Amino acid sequence: MSTVSIEELWRRFKLEGDEKARDELIYYYIPFVEKIAHKFFIWLPSSVDREDLISNGVLGLITAIDRFRLDTEARFESFAFWRIKGQMLDFLRSKDLLSKNQRIKIKKMEDAFGDLEKDGQVPTEEAIAEKLGCSIEEVLELMKLSCLSQTIYLSDSLGEDFSIEDTLGDERNPVDEIDKRLIYEQVLDRIKGFSEKEQQILQLYFLEGFTLKEIGEILSLSESRVSQMLSRILFVLRQDLKKKGIVV
Repeated sequence: MSTVSIEELWRRFKLEGDEKARDELIYYYIPFVEKIAHKFFIWLPSSVDREDLISNGVLGLITAIDRFRLDTEARFESFAFWRIKGQMLDFLRSKDLLSKNQRIKIKKMEDAFGDLEKDGQVPTEEAIAEKLGCSIEEVLELMKLSCLSQTIYLSDSLGEDFSIEDTLGDERNPVDEIDKRLIYEQVLDRIKGFSEKEQQILQLYFLEGFTLKEIGEILSLSESRVSQMLSRILFVLRQDLKKKGIVV
């Protein structure tokens, strides 16, 4: 992009109708689209083309740029996030990534998790596997698929202002609404119960933007193990919020 400031590009596009400025805005925000897409990559099967996911996100970006108003107090990134994510979700839903059999197995695994959970103690993968009569590897894969299902097929009950990033960085991202603050408190309370390594994984992945491979190198874990641990962490978080009636 040229040395022209982003504010000047917005002014030229919105006030003067400069289409070249619009193109430069699109180019400028593509890394933002790629960052959002990156959060999906951990869950997606190899059958999904990542470039297709990013391309669909760019369509959401373009819609956001065209609709954004300069007189609003909202940051453009906040305005654009849900349009970009929504376009990606529409694309993923169209792929029908989970079979009926997989959804049945996920439901059984979630029910087993609930049956085994006692006094806030998270059941181990071993206990869940024993109850289901399957291997630990199958349980971990079902947790990953559950996260995929929750991300793609369920409505986002937490609302447009909620994200793991905001929760982990709560001091830097204060939330004024009481209901949102309560959600943050619930999530933060659960996160504090995770091991130090699990909390590091959340920090490195969501706040610092490291890839699974990079996190593995930092923590001396394999990339696949980091993926399994992150899937389990997010699964536990979601189940805890479901039990408390915060999400569906």
